[in-house]
Amino acid sequence: LRGLRRKCNNVTISCPPSCRAWRGVAARFADTAPESLPTAIADTALQFAHPVQLADPRAPSGEVGCRPTSSLSSMRSRPTHDARKAEAFRLHLIASVFPVHVVGSVVTIVCAVVSKVRYPTSTPLFPSVPRSDFREFFTIVMSVLLSMQFTARAAYVENFETVCDTVNWLGMLARLSITRCVPSLPWGLFRFVAALASGIMTRYEFSKQWRHHVVRLFVSSATSVYVRRTTDVPEFAGETLVGAIVAEVTTFALLVPLVLRTQRWLELVDVHSFELRWARDEIARAQTQEVDQRMRRRAGDASAVRRRGGR
Repeated sequence: LRGLRRKCNNVTISCPPSCRAWRGVAARFADTAPESLPTAIADTALQFAHPVQLADPRAPSGEVGCRPTSSLSSMRSRPTHDARKAEAFRLHLIASVFPVHVVGSVVTIVCAVVSKVRYPTSTPLFPSVPRSDFREFFTIVMSVLLSMQFTARAAYVENFETVCDTVNWLGMLARLSITRCVPSLPWGLFRFVAALASGIMTRYEFSKQWRHHVVRLFVSSATSVYVRRTTDVPEFAGETLVGAIVAEVTTFALLVPLVLRTQRWLELVDVHSFELRWARDEIARAQTQEVDQRMRRRAGDASAVRRRGGR
């Protein structure tokens, strides 16, 4: 009976998968200072990838390591190695892009505010839709998102992909709205700069985002054909419909590889740095497990000696 009771005390019930604790790891750095946030995210990523296993307080003296659980409960509650590594890389990527992401948010807000202050007259992107001047809406949404970067960081990181797509789409509509307000600016050049910024400042995993870039750039080109035909922009004066379509198709063909190749190159750099940190952490974890196994064996030998002595 004593042996059975000892075995039962060493069995713990694992958290069910519905708790999704591995997705709530972003809450660890909710109180981190703004200047230390990227480093905190990266460190949290590797801590999540190899969680520290605490000793069982009911274990015999000298025994350390995780508390034993049944194989079935472990399979149900613990994420796989690939899932943990994927989530760790996601946080590592967010940490890499976060500084330029914050700078880009501030710059875009300033551009939209300056445009609205200098040209306060509402200029709808689509004349048939009076409320289609996206400068004000873009400024409000970006201001809210910027405040969330410092007041609700856990939620911001948890929904980082949605935030990036929202910023990219609203930024495209705001840029087209400003085109109608200030037709004298070189919008062809600014368009390339804005598209390139979307692949640098608002990026996440390339495998998940590249389709969003292609669809957004296609919609931008289609809308730009309409804007070129209905806006008094000097560089588009006297342009025919066919000429506008050909120009936008050419622009689309140039922007897609520019944005995708830039983002892919940046992600490869992040992959290289992440793999180095992951490998170092794997070595450290293997060494820790080896030490734990040695201590367990020693504790087991000591328990066997005590049992023989008691007999």
